[in-house]
Amino acid sequence: MILLEGKSVAQNLEKDFEARIKKLNKTPFIAVLGIEGNEASLTYVKKIQKNCEKYGIKFIIKIAKDEVEFKSNFDEVMNNKAITGIMCQQPLPRNLFDLVNSIPLNKDIEGITHLSLGKLFVGEKNINIPCTSKAVIETLDYYNIDLTGKNVVVVRKK
Repeated sequence: MILLEGKSVAQNLEKDFEARIKKLNKTPFIAVLGIEGNEASLTYVKKIQKNCEKYGIKFIIKIAKDEVEFKSNFDEVMNNKAITGIMCQQPLPRNLFDLVNSIPLNKDIEGITHLSLGKLFVGEKNINIPCTSKAVIETLDYYNIDLTGKNVVVVRKK
């Protein structure tokens, strides 16, 4: 068994991150939407915010008290042309999935909409891959692990 440690992978990816941001035509602006009640999700969002601030990425968090406020926040973010990426913190009530699926492909930075996932499954390039999946692939690439023909189990150490 091989232990794959993610901190080294993250540090390696950070090396060229600032240069990649500078190549963009405008400063990225990320909006994170969610509903109160999940502390783990909020902790995750705060880490994203800290990283955005570190790299000069504009960032806004809109955590709603209920579904009505979430929908209002969603509409506000969707109508803001300055926002370049939208993230929706899970879990969300099932009846909000159609709303989340209306995020345009170019703003779906997590790759969670049906359109993004469909494009991923048919092998299209230049799409956003869901974060956890992307992290696994980046880790395997970093450690030069070829999975062709292998059975794999992923275990999260707490």
